[in-house]
Amino acid sequence: YRNNFAHNPSIAGHPAFTVKDLTAVIKKLEDRNILFSDAKVYAMPGFHQIYLYDINANMLEINQAV
Repeated sequence: YRNNFAHNPSIAGHPAFTVKDLTAVIKKLEDRNILFSDAKVYAMPGFHQIYLYDINANMLEINQAV
């Protein structure tokens, strides 16, 4: 909550996927009203990160090298 995230990536492990165009992923999520937390460059220097839940409520991280 102190970072204003809707998701807490520090609870348990989660898979992370690296994409070439995170902006395009974010646009698709917004178009579909899918809740995600945009951490920007936060925990991993040089990587823009977002977090969301899959359909089974598993935490996912999607990132892009910046």
